[in-house]
Amino acid sequence: MLDPNGEYVKDLLVLDKSGTETPYGLALLDSEHLLITIEGSDRVVKVNLNSGYSSVQSVIADGNLSGTMRGIARLTGGDLVISELSNVERYSTSGSRITVGAWPKALQTTGTNIAPISSGGFIHCSTGTDVIRAYDDSGTQTATAASGIGGTTDVTGCSVGPGSKVAAAFNGTTDTIRVYSSAALSSTVFSYSNTTLLGNPQAVGFRPNGNVLAVDGTYNYLIEITSDGSYLKTIVSSAIAGPVNMLVLP
Repeated sequence: MLDPNGEYVKDLLVLDKSGTETPYGLALLDSEHLLITIEGSDRVVKVNLNSGYSSVQSVIADGNLSGTMRGIARLTGGDLVISELSNVERYSTSGSRITVGAWPKALQTTGTNIAPISSGGFIHCSTGTDVIRAYDDSGTQTATAASGIGGTTDVTGCSVGPGSKVAAAFNGTTDTIRVYSSAALSSTVFSYSNTTLLGNPQAVGFRPNGNVLAVDGTYNYLIEITSDGSYLKTIVSSAIAGPVNMLVLP
């Protein structure tokens, strides 16, 4: 956890650091708890934001959850959707696997992050299908968008922010942070590219004021972009090392 200026606050999860387990997906369960997917001994844990790693509890430890763990989101109705690369599983908040409605579903190839849409449904991005897509609550696709930039295809991160705007981190020859006006993904608010500052964007998130944060895996820092697509600042922190995901807390 970092403060708004990027200063280290506390560790929220401590694993054995053997390299056999890796945290990836991040989602708010409620105002006090964070959900984290763990790749290795595949599971989902719950962490209290105030007490940190001393309060870690297992929420989902299910043999069916055995793919490569990636993003997690809590839908407006309360259910959890979890990206397992080429599969999306659905669970209740109590940890019960949901199969009614043809879940799990193969929605994208090599899926990465997943985020809830406030009006219902979720967005899902991919480094295999190379697009960002929106789905309704049933998992039916409602929109899709690609970068349109030659050599820049992988969507390493995606997020939903104020006013239902959607951000995507396109990774490749011309690393680009793009914001769409809505989950329809049909209208672009801005596209920000800077090959000097962005070497390997991994995740994006919205500040409450509408600004966008992007975390870079090459330079291990955060870039802040204003809501109109202008570079604001670089946030450097020794706590950022090899980032794969990020969640901006409200």
